[in-house]
Amino acid sequence: MDEVRLTTRETQFLQLTHEGLTQEEIATQLSLSIGRIQDLARQVRAKLQANTAKKAAKKAKECGLI
Repeated sequence: MDEVRLTTRETQFLQLTHEGLTQEEIATQLSLSIGRIQDLARQVRAKLQANTAKKAAKKAKECGLI
């Protein structure tokens, strides 16, 4: 996989997803709207070439991104 650059928010989203939080819980914890969380999910799925946010989080963990 080419070098992947994540924003701070994307990294936070992936870490919380990896910890098992739901999108609603992540939105509350990060004080963001659910729409923004869904945008983050789409962004990280695209960057990490994953079908789901959970798979993206797993990939990010394996690559040392989180």
